[in-house]
Amino acid sequence: MNKFKQSAFSRFFRFFPKLFTAGLMYSVPLAVFTGIFVLISYLTGFNNVIIWGLGLIPSFPFYAGLVMIIRKYAVEKQEPPLFKTFFTAVKDNLKRFLIHGVVLYMIIAFGMFAILYYYTLSQTDVVFGSVLTIYMIFVAILIVMMFYVPIMEITYELKLKDIYKNAFLLVFGKILRNLIALVFLAAVTAVTILAFVFSRDAMYFVTLAIVVALYPLLYSYISTAIISKGLQDSVGSFSAKPIDEKKIEEHNQSFPWSQGASSFWEGATLADAKRIFTTSFSSKSNLPQCLPDEATLIPDKFDSREQWPECTSPSVNQNRKCDGSYAIALTQTLAERECIVSKDKKMKPLSAQEILSCDKFNNGCRGGTMNLALDYLVKHGVANEECLPYKGSNDVKCEDMCANPEKVKLGNYC
Repeated sequence: MNKFKQSAFSRFFRFFPKLFTAGLMYSVPLAVFTGIFVLISYLTGFNNVIIWGLGLIPSFPFYAGLVMIIRKYAVEKQEPPLFKTFFTAVKDNLKRFLIHGVVLYMIIAFGMFAILYYYTLSQTDVVFGSVLTIYMIFVAILIVMMFYVPIMEITYELKLKDIYKNAFLLVFGKILRNLIALVFLAAVTAVTILAFVFSRDAMYFVTLAIVVALYPLLYSYISTAIISKGLQDSVGSFSAKPIDEKKIEEHNQSFPWSQGASSFWEGATLADAKRIFTTSFSSKSNLPQCLPDEATLIPDKFDSREQWPECTSPSVNQNRKCDGSYAIALTQTLAERECIVSKDKKMKPLSAQEILSCDKFNNGCRGGTMNLALDYLVKHGVANEECLPYKGSNDVKCEDMCANPEKVKLGNYC
């Protein structure tokens, strides 16, 4: 009984008011933008459904919020703050969802045009009936791909090409779940069409209002709830597994170093971890090596914190939305080295944000390669932390740096 209570089906009705509100927060912008394009098409004389559908593109970022709410409530069985969760997802995914909106619009527009075209031709030539069937299968594949794209975009830190590549592979890799989702959505769509067919006069507008309010929610909820398990099995879990305290205790009793929970990862998902573990050490295989002189005596134990306590300070705090570890590590190391060789032994923090914002050979918060960042330090140097404070964001521009910054340059590296 408890398992049914936690099922996506049960949770839809338990949290329907919140889900319905989230659905409206997408449906209303969709209706408004569609209305604007209907008006534009009427005023310009290009009055057709292809123009009307353009409203899908500017409203699609709001779909990120709806999918995030469904993921949290239906799949992860969480109950986060509705409005904050919704609009944070919209803000974080604004640009990419505009691109996905364009892709979805093109699928729908070209799909409708081609299906109607080949349907008309099939009335006079049976050969085109076969072409129509093939094209409808192709459109269905593209639609199923778009089941996966939004949920992958809000969950995993992937490049656009990887999102669409994975979506395409999942169409065939999870055929049964995809077919179940298509059948349910076809049933909901059929009921929607029948409701319009049998509506008359004022009831037509009532039906229209109900469909606008409910259809996007039902479409999103059904597709997300059904495909999520297969997606997590193939790409990665949406939420972190609980910490096994017993295993940690057993480990700490058997090894000289201790494990323990980190507050940094509290509430994190596998997607969060993947987002900040994209740094690679080198893009080259023949980096020069640093080898000590044969006469150098290497001590059994050495702690730089004890040798140079003035040249040790906490690094800036990395956040889970930015893989800036490569920039933080390099600027922290360079700052410590500068302190060690200086006369006054005064630690001057350097700007890790500069590497994220100004190094065009790396990917900012999407991760980087250490040797490319080192090349940047050799060629350009880096300003102090106050000149361009660390925000851990790609929204910070290189132009935001203070005027005439004093740079610390790296002579060379190995």
